[in-house]
Amino acid sequence: MIELDPLTGMDDAMKPLRSKLLAVPALRTKYLANIAVIAKEMSWDNMGPLVATYRALIGELVAQDTRKAFATVAFERETSAEPTGALREFFEKRSKYLLGYTPKSAQPALKNHEE
Repeated sequence: MIELDPLTGMDDAMKPLRSKLLAVPALRTKYLANIAVIAKEMSWDNMGPLVATYRALIGELVAQDTRKAFATVAFERETSAEPTGALREFFEKRSKYLLGYTPKSAQPALKNHEE
């Protein structure tokens, strides 16, 4: 998921509206600009305090849960502020990938919607 292309599935028959909208160069450019804004906001500097807040809020409940899918230790490790914490690693790597993203190839514009 870290290097999932934001333009993946442009020919997915289950997403025809998305495909048609993003085939319009101006809309695709605006979409990618919005992706860049999201990527900047998902930096660990922004997300770390939020993760820490939620971790503190639910940590005791996670520890008490007798039906959880993963051990409490896994929850603590994955939500850790340490560089090896899964959430931190995801936010840092995904943000870096998206901020450096350039489309692999120009998507063709729809003939009747070209600008």
